[in-house]
Amino acid sequence: MNTDTETKPASAKNILFASLLLFLVTFLVFSPAIKNDFVTYDDPEYVTANPYVQQGLTLDGFKWAFAAHGANWHPVTWISHMADGQLYGLRPWGHHLSSVIIHAINASLVFLLFARLTGRRWPAFFIALLFALHPLRVESVAWISERKDVLSTFFFLLTLLAYERYVSAQRAIGSKRRFHYALALIFFGLGLMSKSMLVTTPCVLLLLDYWPLNRFSTLGFSRLLVEKIPFFLLTIAFSLIAFFAQAHGAAMVAAIPLSARTANALVAYCHYLGKIFWPTNLSPLYPFAATLPTATVAEAAALLVIISIFVIALRRTQPALLFGWLWFLGMLVPVIGLVKIGEQSMADRYTYLPSLGITAALVWSVQTFLRKSPRATLALSGLGIVCALACAIVTEHQIKYWHNSETMFQRAVDTTENNTLADVGLGICLAERGQLDAAIALYRHSLIVSPNYFESHYNLGQALSQQGKYDEAIAHFKAAIAQRSGIADTYSSLGVALIGVGRNDDAIAQFQQAARLNPADPLPHDDIAKILSKDDSRLDEAINEFQIALQLQPDNASRHSDLGSLLMRKGRHNEAIAELQEAVKLDPKNADHHNSLGSALGVTGHLDDAITEFQTAIKLNPTDPRAQKNLTRALAMKASAPQNPPLRPNNSPN
Repeated sequence: MNTDTETKPASAKNILFASLLLFLVTFLVFSPAIKNDFVTYDDPEYVTANPYVQQGLTLDGFKWAFAAHGANWHPVTWISHMADGQLYGLRPWGHHLSSVIIHAINASLVFLLFARLTGRRWPAFFIALLFALHPLRVESVAWISERKDVLSTFFFLLTLLAYERYVSAQRAIGSKRRFHYALALIFFGLGLMSKSMLVTTPCVLLLLDYWPLNRFSTLGFSRLLVEKIPFFLLTIAFSLIAFFAQAHGAAMVAAIPLSARTANALVAYCHYLGKIFWPTNLSPLYPFAATLPTATVAEAAALLVIISIFVIALRRTQPALLFGWLWFLGMLVPVIGLVKIGEQSMADRYTYLPSLGITAALVWSVQTFLRKSPRATLALSGLGIVCALACAIVTEHQIKYWHNSETMFQRAVDTTENNTLADVGLGICLAERGQLDAAIALYRHSLIVSPNYFESHYNLGQALSQQGKYDEAIAHFKAAIAQRSGIADTYSSLGVALIGVGRNDDAIAQFQQAARLNPADPLPHDDIAKILSKDDSRLDEAINEFQIALQLQPDNASRHSDLGSLLMRKGRHNEAIAELQEAVKLDPKNADHHNSLGSALGVTGHLDDAITEFQTAIKLNPTDPRAQKNLTRALAMKASAPQNPPLRPNNSPN
């Protein structure tokens, strides 16, 4: 809290106006994100394939949210996604809207925080404006799965605001101070339950004590440290929770040596710093390099040391520089890669809070240096507006790269080299659009970079299988299984490729393994049944597989129809008709089901019922010659032979 007597306190009206202006400007700049779609990068896990999120706010969902999922423990983030599911369903614009609104609120909170801490309105305004509009914010805001960034920052800023109130109330009665202290702890806990990256918050509070609150000179470091013990205890508890969640979710990459992780961390710090000042070639994915040139690592270390020496030397005249530098270094520690989480070397989203320290330090230090010159201050304000406009333009352009999965992965391929994850992601998008050759080229390139990458082998096998190149597909599916043997879909895909080369018995073995790995999946049983149904001597086995599949998923009309056809071949006519009637009941607009039921009814002599089914099939699909042929035959049989009485539907109450 600044006690500068030269600065008049900003009025409540001006504070409110500036806060609303920041909210509106931030919202308008990021509003194009509302037009974006979901992406396949984590969004299925967080929203589009998550049944708890899609069901909205439910008691079961709340219970589920408080367990570890996706190598993370962030129940508040899950609950925010569930609230969006409740409000918007699977309409992406609503999920994007929530993230944009929270980010715009954060911009206002940054302004309020620094205005209260320093007592100066305009520097606080430019700190918030540059923070909010910087292109590095795009990933955190435009990617729905990164809701945890904007949400945790919301609670982080409330924590700091409550802490500032606690400090400013030092002459107030004890209960009021304790209230603000407790409030800061509560907000801190909610922030940790949104994203564990906030574990460095107690250190940030100590930095605030150093500057701008200037409490070190009056209370001393030891007393201030003791004051933060409850915050540190929360940090320890949530760090342990995050560690076990990530370890259980297999997110930690243990094979990378500490020397490589340290080298990457040093270089990443410098890359982050560079992108704060010159945000070009921003990528959704930055690949990790197992080895970095020694000279590059040495240069990065030297730069960090030089900056550190510089800000320490100026700590008496420019304390904001040391404050901002330590904020930047410290808040990046949980994600800098010393403990390797995920495949990336760095990520734009990790700068969401750390970069605020750099922005605050520079804006404050420059305005302090020029504050005695009105012209210089005016020029500085103009420069700040120009920088904000430049950021807004680049940000709006960057948002377009997150329009959908293809644009996102294409951006990563265009801005990085040897990016295995981006190659595979883009390949999947192209394969879904039928561009198999282009997808295969990307998969093959990814294998040059990462020969043992499971996703490359698996997706390459899928694409080759679609092209009928089964032998090569089999080789890649086997390579994928060698890398990750517990994925049921890989065995099913291998089974399909084996069918393509006529190795039906081997295919059955693969489908059986898929069924063992995922007992709740009916599809491997379908695949086994279809193979067995080609052999009249194994029809009973095929029927049994279809029945198992129907126990797992009883509302599948096609499966009932297939089972009915097999039962007809076995002469079990009544059972067959019951299955075919169920298929018609589940999918009454499917002409094939009516045609199959009509054929079964005709065989058993229920010609009137058969004729009705054939006529229905013709109405549904007038161009199908089979139904017309069957109807003609049934009418001829009715004219020349007696028939059984009409058949009661299998669901008749009698």
